[in-house]
Amino acid sequence: MVADEVRTLAEQTQESVREITQMVGNLVNYANDSTTQMEDTEEQINMGSNLLTQTETTFIQIAHYIDGVAGAIQDFSSSLNDMNEMSTSVSAAAQEQAASMGEIALNTDGLASLGKELQEIAARFIL
Repeated sequence: MVADEVRTLAEQTQESVREITQMVGNLVNYANDSTTQMEDTEEQINMGSNLLTQTETTFIQIAHYIDGVAGAIQDFSSSLNDMNEMSTSVSAAAQEQAASMGEIALNTDGLASLGKELQEIAARFIL
């Protein structure tokens, strides 16, 4: 009877050892899975960090391009203002020239009239 009880205890002990071994194996698997997941997470964090750095660099480049475009727009605006001033000057000069042409036309009419009078006077002497 004692031998049966010892055998039963030995079998129960073996079963308990198998269960404990299986539990330890499961814990090792869980630990390995956790380690793998942490490594994957670390890799993703590093990739995210690299992407953030690239994004920052890209935004800095965009800011420089925007500054360049803003400078070009200011230069263009300044050129347009200069052209507007020149256009105004040309317009004023054209108006002055038109006024001068009007005076020349009047003077030409006056000279034509004087020339006609001179011809009439000269015709009186030729008789």
